[in-house]
Amino acid sequence: MNFVFLALASLIKTTRPFLGLVSRAKAAKLVRTLVDLFLDMEAGTGEE
Repeated sequence: MNFVFLALASLIKTTRPFLGLVSRAKAAKLVRTLVDLFLDMEAGTGEE
């Protein structure tokens, strides 16, 4: 579980320069989508 959140944090840090270039609403939507995808991946592994 911690690995998933570390990977998500790393991905968001990596994409931060791009997120600064797009509108705040679009950046928020992208981050929400990333979080949802990571949570779906975690749910698919059966780990909690």
